[in-house]
Amino acid sequence: MGPQGCRRSPGALGYHNPRIRVSLVVRRVKGSYGSIDYESIDDYHDRAMNDVRSCLPLPPRDYLILFALHGGELHGYGIVKAAERESGGLVRMDPANLYRALKRMMGAGLVREALTRPAPDAHDERRRYFAITDFGHEVLTAEAARLERLAIAARTSNLIPDTGHTP
Repeated sequence: MGPQGCRRSPGALGYHNPRIRVSLVVRRVKGSYGSIDYESIDDYHDRAMNDVRSCLPLPPRDYLILFALHGGELHGYGIVKAAERESGGLVRMDPANLYRALKRMMGAGLVREALTRPAPDAHDERRRYFAITDFGHEVLTAEAARLERLAIAARTSNLIPDTGHTP
């Protein structure tokens, strides 16, 4: 498991950093005018599950980053190119969004900076390389299984054609 885990709730967007005290998480909505109860991120942090299920569902961009790193350590540009290739060009990441996502995913324990660097004569010693963690592998596997179940349901409902491939 990751050092902090993903700690997401259905009413929250993105992963939460327990050190940010001003962030609020919607716990429930009730009343005729939609009154909202809030809890502090520290309270949420204390209650949050630190397991794979707390990371699901993964945002598509995070899934593609983990999928790219599943094949081995990559630098930022390599991750961008792998994500574009795997999404058929549907997902494009600019460097700022990529590194923001990687920072958030490192905080959640899904990825880490690679321990080894390429040889100095490879002319890319300034590049930062990233690797998927064991926890990241667990989350990636669980998300792939979740997506497979959704695809099976869509085929069963005739929303997408059955290609003849067995899951």
